[in-house]
Amino acid sequence: EVDKMMRDAEAHADEDKTRKEEVETRNRADQAAYAAERMLKDAGDKLSEGERKPVEDAVAALKKATEGGDVGAMNAALEQLNTAQQTAAQALYAKAAQAGPGAAGGPEAGPGAGAGADPGPGPGGPRAGNSGEVIDAEVVEDGKP
Repeated sequence: EVDKMMRDAEAHADEDKTRKEEVETRNRADQAAYAAERMLKDAGDKLSEGERKPVEDAVAALKKATEGGDVGAMNAALEQLNTAQQTAAQALYAKAAQAGPGAAGGPEAGPGAGAGADPGPGPGGPRAGNSGEVIDAEVVEDGKP
C-alpha cells in the first residue's frame, strides 16, 4: 500500500510542480498588483493621467491574466507592470528633483527632510549636552521585568 502511494506521488510530481509554480506566480502577481495600486494611491495627483494610465492598464491586464491561470501570461503581465511602474516612479523622482534638492519627499531628501532635519545645538538637537561624555543608561518600563 505504501509502495502504491509512493508510485502515485512520483506519477503526480510534475502536476504538483506545475501547480506550485502557478500558485507562486499568482501570489507574486497579486502582490505586484497591490503594490502598484498602492503606489498610485500614494502618488495622488503627483502623476499625470498619461503617467498613471499605463500602470492602471498593466494592473488590469495582470488581474485578467491571473484569472486565466496561464503562468506564461501572468509572467508577461508582471513584466509589463514592472516596466510601467518603473516609468511612473522615474516620473515621480524627476518631478521631486525639479521641486529642488531637499524638498520634502524628494530623492535627495533624507528622513525628516524639510521639517528641520538638523535642529542644531538647541534643546533636543543632536548636539544638545554634547560634552564628549558617554552616558550609559538602561530603559526600564514599569510592570515589565
